Amino acid sequence: MSKRHPIIAVTGSSGAGTTTTGQIFSRMFASEGLNAAMVSGDSFHRYNREQMARLAAKGQFGERNHFALAANHIDKLEALFYDYGHTGNGRYRQYVHDEDRRLVEAGHKPVTFTPWGHNNKDLTKVQPPTQQTFDNESRRRHASDLKQ
Repeated sequence: MSKRHPIIAVTGSSGAGTTTTGQIFSRMFASEGLNAAMVSGDSFHRYNREQMARLAAKGQFGERNHFALAANHIDKLEALFYDYGHTGNGRYRQYVHDEDRRLVEAGHKPVTFTPWGHNNKDLTKVQPPTQQTFDNESRRRHASDLKQ
C-alpha cells in the first residue's frame, strides 16, 4: 500500500451500509484535513441494472449477479488501485442514480454510466457524498425495506 496515496475499500451488497460507511470515512477525513477521493463500486459493474436484469432472467451470473467476477471490470478496478497508489490519480466512471442531480444536469441519463475518460480521471476532483446523498440513500433503503 502506498503511504502517500493509501486506499481503503468498503464493499458490500446494496443496503449493507457501504454508502453510509463511506460518508462516515469522508467526514472523518475532512475533520482531519485530508482530501480523500471517493469512488463507488457501482462504477466498475460491467452492466447497468436493466442490462443485468435481462442477463439474470436468462440465468447468467447466478443469484448474486453483480458480485460475479465476469459481471465487473476487475481489470479497470485493479488499474485504478495501482495508478492511484502510485500517482494519486486514476481512471474511473460513475453510475448515474436517479437522484444524482449533478450528473443528470450535466446530461447523463439515470441508470447508465458516465464514460471512462479524461473528464473523470483526476480523482482529486471527486466530491465527497453530501448530506443530500445520505438522505436519498436512506429513503431508498427504507422504501426497499417496506416492500419486503
